[in-house]
Amino acid sequence: MFSDNCLFLSGNKNFESITFPFFYRKNCDFIKALSKSLLNDINARKYPEIVKFAFWSRAANLDKIYNSFDKNILRFGRGTCLHILPRNTSINFAYSLIFGLLSGNSNILRVPKVDSLVKIITSKINQILSKRKFQDIKKSICIISYDSKTNITQNISSTCDVRLLWGGDQTISSIKKIEAQPNCIDITFPDRYSVTIINSERVNIKNVKNLVNNFYNDSFFMDQNACSSPHLVLWYYKDKKKLYNNKNLFWNYLSNHIKKNYKPEDAILYQKYVRYCENFLNYNKMIKNSSGIFKNLYITKLKNLNFDITKMRGLAGTFYEYDIVNLNEIKKIMNYKLQTINYFGLNKKNFIQFFSKPIEQKGILRIVKVGKALDMSHIWDGYNIIDLMSKTIELD
Repeated sequence: MFSDNCLFLSGNKNFESITFPFFYRKNCDFIKALSKSLLNDINARKYPEIVKFAFWSRAANLDKIYNSFDKNILRFGRGTCLHILPRNTSINFAYSLIFGLLSGNSNILRVPKVDSLVKIITSKINQILSKRKFQDIKKSICIISYDSKTNITQNISSTCDVRLLWGGDQTISSIKKIEAQPNCIDITFPDRYSVTIINSERVNIKNVKNLVNNFYNDSFFMDQNACSSPHLVLWYYKDKKKLYNNKNLFWNYLSNHIKKNYKPEDAILYQKYVRYCENFLNYNKMIKNSSGIFKNLYITKLKNLNFDITKMRGLAGTFYEYDIVNLNEIKKIMNYKLQTINYFGLNKKNFIQFFSKPIEQKGILRIVKVGKALDMSHIWDGYNIIDLMSKTIELD
């Protein structure tokens, strides 16, 4: 199944397909041990993404997920799951593995980029899997890296029962063309776009610091590369004067926060400038004005939303903004790429009312408060991932 072209990272080189019960106790014990080990490691704690993952995979949250399922239904893993992970968000491989374990599957994970974050987590996985009690689990995990141009994905696909595909549209389309066995289920997470809605009436000097910190966490942990990180900021307003003042308050606080806390590599700053220029040239007719506040924050005000906004992507502190007077204007940007709306100064009733009427709903898969854009859940992009990766056994 594998070849010498694979870089083996963790688990078992001689992979065995073993199917486990849903939320199998030893699988859960392994996840809890990994969480504890990462939280206790000084080097691991230098990475906010790792800390967030370790906190998410602690025992209390596993119990919460388990309790969301009907205990009277008999569930089991489907078999072998192939995970194709994205290049732009390294931490995804860890979450994907947990979904595979909780659903009861054996797991082969293809990690496209082996960075420091991946090395830290795979090292911890190897340490835990070396323990005698986890030998069955070790047999059924293989984390590898290989060139996508090889035929390894094709070889694995011929035997797997689930394919969990994270990545760009082109990558997912090419993998879906690779023939898998007839009962194989593809669960796809293609390229997405996310926005923030801020009620300008609720922004003030008392709460702006906390708002900025939460927005920063949503946007800058992954240099705006995460699908759920915002690119467009919609400013909901009633009073134009208050709108103008509170926007300036927010952006200035954010620029100062970036200056103190965000230290991207020069290569990312270069890519950021190139993308900003490309968007300005390609969508000049849609742009009202654009400005740079310090060197790390670009703000572009749009004339309207009557175009495919999902093509205007920010990077490392590049945001587009537009002022709205009611939530109905969201309809202008709704397409299948729209994933997350994170909001401030609104409440759930606003969105329940918005969705109480028939609309052409081709997007919006998550609506969460500012600061929670990167919070992972087993319900993602409209899927209950763990449920789909398992099979329900009819028992009469």
